[in-house]
Amino acid sequence: MIYITLMFLASLQVLLGVILGYKKQARVSKQFIYFSIVLFAWTLLNTGLSYLTSGSNTATSNLGLINLINSLGFLAGTTTLVYLYQLVRVFPVEHKKTKASGAIISAGIVLAVISALPFIAGKYELGQQGITYNYGALTPLIFAYYLLVVLASIRTVLASHKSLDERVKLQATTILISLLVTSVLAITIIIILPPLLNNDSFIFLGYFTPYIFTGTLFYSIFKQRFLNFQALVARSAAYFLAISLILTIYIGLVVLITDSLTSQPIHVGITIAFAALGILFALIFPGFIRLFNRLTNKIFYRDYYNPQIVLDNLSELLARSVDVDEIESRAASIIKHSLKPTSARLVLKARPQDVEDYKELINSLSLIHKEILVRDQLSGKHQELISKLDEKDVSVSIRLHNKKAIMGFLLLGGKESGNPYSLEDLSILGIISDELAVGLQNALHFEEISRFNLTLQEKVDEATKKLRHANTKLKEMDATKDEFISMASHQLRTPLTTIKGYLSMILEGDVGKVKAEEKEMIQQAFDSAENMVDLIADLLNISRMQSGKFVIENKPTQLVDMVTAEVHRMSETASNKKITLSFEKPASFPILLLEENNMRQVRMNFLDNALYYTPAGGSVSVTLAAGSDSVSYTVTDNGMGVPKAVQHHLFSKFYRADNARKMRPDGTGLGLFMAKKVIVAQGGAIIFKSVEGKGSTFGFSFPRAKLEVKK
Repeated sequence: MIYITLMFLASLQVLLGVILGYKKQARVSKQFIYFSIVLFAWTLLNTGLSYLTSGSNTATSNLGLINLINSLGFLAGTTTLVYLYQLVRVFPVEHKKTKASGAIISAGIVLAVISALPFIAGKYELGQQGITYNYGALTPLIFAYYLLVVLASIRTVLASHKSLDERVKLQATTILISLLVTSVLAITIIIILPPLLNNDSFIFLGYFTPYIFTGTLFYSIFKQRFLNFQALVARSAAYFLAISLILTIYIGLVVLITDSLTSQPIHVGITIAFAALGILFALIFPGFIRLFNRLTNKIFYRDYYNPQIVLDNLSELLARSVDVDEIESRAASIIKHSLKPTSARLVLKARPQDVEDYKELINSLSLIHKEILVRDQLSGKHQELISKLDEKDVSVSIRLHNKKAIMGFLLLGGKESGNPYSLEDLSILGIISDELAVGLQNALHFEEISRFNLTLQEKVDEATKKLRHANTKLKEMDATKDEFISMASHQLRTPLTTIKGYLSMILEGDVGKVKAEEKEMIQQAFDSAENMVDLIADLLNISRMQSGKFVIENKPTQLVDMVTAEVHRMSETASNKKITLSFEKPASFPILLLEENNMRQVRMNFLDNALYYTPAGGSVSVTLAAGSDSVSYTVTDNGMGVPKAVQHHLFSKFYRADNARKMRPDGTGLGLFMAKKVIVAQGGAIIFKSVEGKGSTFGFSFPRAKLEVKK
């Protein structure tokens, strides 16, 4: 009867372990089922060993089998100690792995492997007084490791007892008491009493001591909600009903078939029928399981949900959406559909519309450093917070935070079924809070960027509107300026022409002989008037260009003759400045359709600038070249050149480089601007290159086919 009771306890341990361990992702469940299996093996081996070595079986005992079972018992016992320590390390609180815990587990694995050897497991021998057991030389190692595991487990449970969670404290207290009671009884019955009383006939009672510990575990499971009791009942009932129904039907069919076939001389039909029925029931068994699972879930476990589906739905939502409102509403809906709380609300600190009705509660929750806060686990010292939670119908608060600060809270009401939240529920909520925090942080950043983009677009639109208005004003002012310049130029041109004409008559002696001193002064006045006329002409041309009235009148031009005459005219100026002016007249050059007056002004501008900005002793060369595709005119000097940093401004209106302005203060900055406009207007291109301190090349080129006059 004692052996039957022991085996019943071991079998019940394994059955409950398997049922409780069906959630493979839970470390506690896995360690519990491992511990249950090795404890069952240890109990089975020791029960068999006690039976084989009892007095009634001495004569027929097989020493080889007895010693084999004894060795396997030591192996199973040591392994049980290892899994006991691992179980304590994950329940009721999971502890981080340390060097000390790793060393204890590693030592247990090594000891388990060698414990089956005779020098540890000992040996049974047959003598005159029957079978006797002799301890191995190193058997005390097992006792020493047992004490080490017990002490380490007690230390781990004491660490768990420091938790702020009242339920964890209660569970830790229960486990601590059971460890102490189990250890004291096991050491007393198995180690102390046999040598003290010189009698080991009662040692089998020590095999019951582990079930004191497992009994307290089951108490914690059912009474203190270590694992989900509803899941246990539902799953156990489903299996029991399914197996009972199938066995009843199967036995009934077997009896009927057997009775109907017993008169047959050949029993092959029975065999075939049994095989067919076995296959049939194997095929329909999963269907029965699903049927009874649904029935028992409805009766025992209305809160059932698949955590993986919940996490998958949440991940899919966070992957496709960056809208905070959608994430809040859809996430709350997913949680309500699965965990079935009476209410689910996300409250984010960054959104005033969320915090408005929960401000006081959020401030109080922020002061408590707890990731998941359960209202029923709060003690009396938190009465004010409990009142605020009750006022808002909040049973569980889950903190959402990033690396820097608290983002907000997920607030859940009580379960619709009236059941409290299980440890599995709280574990899933912890995972959900981490995923939600990341997803909501990304969505809030996107929302912030969107708001910034809208604000920025409004500011850009406003600035663009102001710029357009300012640009319109500038265009109006520019038009007024051009109109004024055009009018002023016309008004100034007439008196200047008159002044220039009278000065020319005086210089030529039409009004009498002019002294040398007087002639020099009148010549300077004439040159200034001529410069003023040229400036006014430039201003008028610019005004015409910008008003669209600048007209290009091309006509056949002997460019080579004109350039020859211009070089000859400027030779005296070059000679006076001690500058070498050279021009190699090409043997043949095509006649081109060009605007004669403006083109002469362009060429003279290039040549005059080259002579002016080239120091004494320098050289200026003029080149006319005609290729098969284009014709070009260039003036090259070795003067002061143009700084590279300002070269891109050189052809702008009124612009002059600093070195040119210092050397010639009276320049207007219109010559090069006008030259580019005239050249481009006729389909040509400006030629320009310069190195500061080494000289410059100015010129133009035209496509030959477009402007050449065919003879």
